[in-house]
Amino acid sequence: MKKSSFIFYKFPIMKLTTFLLLALLNLTIYSQAKLEIILQNISEAPHIGVDVTIQHIKSKATLKEKTNSKGVAIFQIDDLGDYELNFSNSEVKRKLRVSKPGSHMRIRYKYDGGDDDWSKKYPPTAAQKKEWDQKFKNYPNTSTTSIYNKPIKYEERLVYFKLKLNNINKKPLTNELLWLIDRTYNKKIKGITDSKGEFHFLLPKGYTFDLNFKYHSNFGEIVTVLTTGTSSKQMEIMYLGTKEIEKRKKEEEIRIKKEEERLARELEEFEERVRRSKKSREELKREELDRKTGGYGIKDNTIITDVFDRNKWKNKLIFCDLTGSMSPYASQLSQWYALNYITEKKLQFVFFNDGDNKPDNQKIIGETGGIYYSPSYGIDKLLDVMTAVSIAGSGGDCPENNMEALIKGEKQADPYSEIIMIADNNASVKDIELLESFNIPVHIILCGLRSSAHEDYLNIAYKTKGSIHTMEKDLYDLWKTAEGGTININGIDYTLMNGEFIRN
Repeated sequence: MKKSSFIFYKFPIMKLTTFLLLALLNLTIYSQAKLEIILQNISEAPHIGVDVTIQHIKSKATLKEKTNSKGVAIFQIDDLGDYELNFSNSEVKRKLRVSKPGSHMRIRYKYDGGDDDWSKKYPPTAAQKKEWDQKFKNYPNTSTTSIYNKPIKYEERLVYFKLKLNNINKKPLTNELLWLIDRTYNKKIKGITDSKGEFHFLLPKGYTFDLNFKYHSNFGEIVTVLTTGTSSKQMEIMYLGTKEIEKRKKEEEIRIKKEEERLARELEEFEERVRRSKKSREELKREELDRKTGGYGIKDNTIITDVFDRNKWKNKLIFCDLTGSMSPYASQLSQWYALNYITEKKLQFVFFNDGDNKPDNQKIIGETGGIYYSPSYGIDKLLDVMTAVSIAGSGGDCPENNMEALIKGEKQADPYSEIIMIADNNASVKDIELLESFNIPVHIILCGLRSSAHEDYLNIAYKTKGSIHTMEKDLYDLWKTAEGGTININGIDYTLMNGEFIRN
């Protein structure tokens, strides 16, 4: 023991220090784990220049490297434990565990990559493109696919695509017929969703397809990237469903029929009052518009006054439906005007009656007529105009020509600041297709709102960045609603689906 101790103490201090430093350095190097991340596509071509980020889940310590020409990124790991991996060309987050100090881990990840420019990195040859395109040309004009599981092997020219449909309640939409039509050759690929609401396609690469349903053409778009290697893609969308749409159409037909019957009875009652009073139709209509109450059983309804009191719109251009069912609200408008026309210096009006009693079978979208512009001339003049418009046409069928009125009336008006539409919530917009050509914000006052709000008016307000107004509330910022988002009106939810509000 003494001899050993003597030798230790005689060991030179400089050599001892060097020895300890080397030992410590070797221990540190040995304790580090080496991690090689190898990124390839399915065809084993390297993912070059991809940013690889690894983050220790507990300490949040982060390291970042870029893959080299072989698709390899190398890390020296000090901290053991669980890590999260992120690749700049993939949305998938991956995890791994480093559990042994000094170990050398080599992990390979194969995936297709998420960048649209993938076709530029790994494009097919000119000969492949020609061959693949010819095969797609030879497809029948309509084909039905029945793939319900991902095949183990499939041609490189095809991409495996899984489409999942959910209904408005976020449940799988089963047994739904759909078809894709490509924009190059107009080929149609049909399918039906399974018990999970899914349908699995093998689609040719390098084409754009429109997604179609029985009642909705071009509902969505599917683009397949032209690239080598085995590819796969998936999409999840919300759709009301053909069965539900047909159910709602039937309910709407019944509702409209009852509404038209009610309007016919009211017109008949009006004509009977004309006969009994021995007055002209114009005189009696003027008297009804000039009443001090709301009339027709809605004495407590003051929606026009309430909305105008809450919203201090300037230089108003007011559109008002004057078909038969809107007489009570026209009366409200005239009462509000009588109290405010002196201070409202730049009021303008457009009244419409859906065609001046034109037969329903002669009403053409965009050319129905019955649209009357009037500046602010005072209460007597306004009542004259409203009476004339009401007598000229009672509406006939239930749907009204709101969009035609907006488009043509706005062009007749002098400069204005805000458009307000006093609309019949119980009448659909027969020319809603014209909404695509109108983008001026419209503030819509929903008259006759008993239960649900008509989606046509919600969509006019949404797409023009306007607003919806009821007795109780004002809904601005509808246009900020995200796809799949929900709004509530009168206790009923409406979900934004493919850019349109649908009642839940």
